[in-house]
Amino acid sequence: MNGRIDVGDWGSVVNSGSPEELLQTNLEDGVFEVVFGNNILYMKISNTRFLDSHQSLLVCLNAAISSKSNKSPPFFSGEGIAASLQSCLISISDPSTHIDGVNLGWYIGNEEWFSLQADLCALLDRLSAHFSKRLVFFGGSGGGFASFAISLGLTVPSTIIGMNPQLDITLYPTANVFATKAFPSMGISNKENFIENRGAWVTFFQSQGLVTKVTKDLLNPLCDYILLQNWNDTHHLHLHTPFLLPNIAEKSLSDWFGHTDDLGYVIGPWGDTHSVVWKEHILLCLSMALDGQSSREIIEAVADEFLPRPVNKAQDESQLSFPPIHPIGSNKAPLNLVRFDRAFFEKHNIEENIFDLSFLQNYLVAGQTNLDIYAVLWGLQCWFSMTKPHLETEEEGWKKVDLESLAKILRALSNEFKQRKAMSHHRDFLSQVVSCFIEATEQNRDSLDATLWSEIITFHSILSNSE
Repeated sequence: MNGRIDVGDWGSVVNSGSPEELLQTNLEDGVFEVVFGNNILYMKISNTRFLDSHQSLLVCLNAAISSKSNKSPPFFSGEGIAASLQSCLISISDPSTHIDGVNLGWYIGNEEWFSLQADLCALLDRLSAHFSKRLVFFGGSGGGFASFAISLGLTVPSTIIGMNPQLDITLYPTANVFATKAFPSMGISNKENFIENRGAWVTFFQSQGLVTKVTKDLLNPLCDYILLQNWNDTHHLHLHTPFLLPNIAEKSLSDWFGHTDDLGYVIGPWGDTHSVVWKEHILLCLSMALDGQSSREIIEAVADEFLPRPVNKAQDESQLSFPPIHPIGSNKAPLNLVRFDRAFFEKHNIEENIFDLSFLQNYLVAGQTNLDIYAVLWGLQCWFSMTKPHLETEEEGWKKVDLESLAKILRALSNEFKQRKAMSHHRDFLSQVVSCFIEATEQNRDSLDATLWSEIITFHSILSNSE
């Protein structure tokens, strides 16, 4: 389960030995076999030439292994990010993902390696001391959990960046696969009845000293923590995020970033469900962390990507929460502004509201520090995706749309686009919808205000200029 494997896809093994033996040699780029008794951990070091470029050393822990059937262990990630940052990287393959059928093991261990978490802590402590470097951990989803969990046992100062992390792995859908395949001899449950026996699994993990749940009160005072959580990832927001942000259910889109003790957080509009944090924001966080900046400084820098410059002094509390739900129609149907389609309107018998965008104007207060403008942007994107086939194929399609209302929304987005870096991520979509609007308006133009029309044309020109 944790034995020697072929690393041919990554070259050859540079060196093999105990942590003490490996640290007596010059660590160079390549794959290392770190021997812990009968168990072998596969570690890959990259970019040692950049070791002195930063105050810290980058450590990447894997999320779930995608398309695993087409790959062979060991599994390493983070090299593209490290190359962009010109940073030395330590990447570690989770031995439990070497088990057939296990795509995610959270670096918890298995029945032949109960001490994996403790061994990882000791190894990383030694590497930090060996290089005289602070550690910067990063990982998404399961790698985010692992970064938080491993940090609890560290004895060296580190920065921990977790993106959309599970915080109690037993609440995650694939926990049944991991538990029953990594600990098959325990006889607690099978995959199908894992949920009914979840309590017994929790008791078992606790009895073995395995960290499968991370809460705010457990965080290591030596470490600085950053949580980057997608705003519409309902599974994590409801079941996992509260372990670090207990009052998340009470927060509105005005409370989307902040700092408490040694934990900074951004609940960012990066997309729907379990969407990954945009690469440019990952690079921003890591580059600052590698150069020794604090979690408070880092989350403020990420927040600035979404904020207007200068920020309007007159701020209103957002009426939207996480995820952003707007009641629509006479029956106040709960419309998720980041995720809706025609089926939603049909289900709630409000098809007459499909072409009505006027409600979005409720969230168009200029220069707000909340995320309302991004709710409008994502809502418009969902609406356009839903209606575009009808607008293109039906001769009278665009006549169903209140063009003036849409023009006002686009004008507001135009004004915000100039002030918010993060909106450039939506440039292609905005260019497409503005182009379609212009084409439709030229064919159906009646009484659209000349100034408003001119502003839309200018916005189109700005979007077309990719510089």
